[in-house]
Amino acid sequence: MSVGVVGVAVVSGLLWSAEPAVRRVRVRAGLRHRAARIAGAAGVDSRWTVRAARRWAGA
Repeated sequence: MSVGVVGVAVVSGLLWSAEPAVRRVRVRAGLRHRAARIAGAAGVDSRWTVRAARRWAGA
């Protein structure tokens, strides 16, 4: 029983520590997608905007 409790604590701790990184990745992906959509609407070549968004996001 105690092994199960320890396992759950370890897994929840790992998930909790990994969550901010996952959120950052999601935010970056969302920004990149939004930038590409805005650029597409403006008639700009999306390859350049993706590169610029990636540089801006620090990826």
